[in-house]
Amino acid sequence: MTQITFEEAKKHLCSYGTAVHCEVFRQYKKWHDSDHSKFFLDRGCVIMEDEYDYNGRHYIDYKVHQCAPDAEIDAVAGEEKRKCLEHAAKYENPTAWVVKFVVSKVELTPEQNQFYGWRNYARMGHPVTPDPRVREMNGDDIPMVKAACEPWLEGDTNWSRQLAKDFYDMDYKFQSEFQENYALYGIFDGDTLCGMANATYDPDLDLAWLLDIFVLPPHRGKGYGKALVEAALAKYPDKKWHYQAARDNAPSIALAKSLGFTLEGAGLFIV
Repeated sequence: MTQITFEEAKKHLCSYGTAVHCEVFRQYKKWHDSDHSKFFLDRGCVIMEDEYDYNGRHYIDYKVHQCAPDAEIDAVAGEEKRKCLEHAAKYENPTAWVVKFVVSKVELTPEQNQFYGWRNYARMGHPVTPDPRVREMNGDDIPMVKAACEPWLEGDTNWSRQLAKDFYDMDYKFQSEFQENYALYGIFDGDTLCGMANATYDPDLDLAWLLDIFVLPPHRGKGYGKALVEAALAKYPDKKWHYQAARDNAPSIALAKSLGFTLEGAGLFIV
C-alpha cells in the first residue's frame, strides 16, 4: 500500500467509474486539507482513512474505491475492515465504518450484495423539454418546502419519512455553498407544491447528479418524479448524469431505469 496525495487520489477517482465515486469526491474536495485524512493506493483501489473526535465520540471512517477493472477490492476492503475494528477497539466510545465502492455494470455477486448499500446509475444527458409545472426554487421558497413536508414527517414508508425530513431540514444556504451549481426544483399543481428534487454539477468531475427526489404521497402516480428529474437533466443536457438509489428502494430504481439510467456500480457499508 502506497500513500498518495489528494491530487493523485482525485486523478484515480476521476479515471474509472466516476458516477460511483462522485458523492464522496465532493466531501474529499471540501475537506482534503485536513490533517487527519490520508489517501493510499493499493491493488487498483484508492483508500481514504480518516478519524476525528466530535461531540464526545471518536469516529473512524475508511472508504475503499475500485479504480481499475482488475482491482482486488474485496481483499483490500477486508483488510481495511480488520484494521478498522482493531483500531476501534482502542476507544471506549467509537463510531466506525468501512464503505467500499464497487464499479460493476452488472448486478453484484451474492457475497457483495450481503451488505447494506445503494446503487449508482449513470446516463449521458440529451436535450429534454422540461415540464412547465416545474420551476427552479431558491432560499425564499424554503418555508413553502417545510410546510409541504411537515405533514409527512411521520409518513407512509421509511423512505417517505426520510425524504420528508431531509427536505424539511434542508439548509438552502449551506447546500448552495457546499455544492457547486446546486439547484432545487419544485413541481406544482396550480399553487400547490407537489414534489421536490435537488441536483448539482461538479466541474472537476464534469458530472451532474440527482441528490434527492420527494413526491408528496397524495400526488404520486402522476409522473411528477419523472418530470422533476427531466427538469434537472435539461439544465446540463450534454453532461454525464448520476442517480443514486438505495438497494431496497424499488420505486427509485424503477424511476432511474425508466429515464435511461443504467447501473454503474454500488457503495456498500461493510462495518
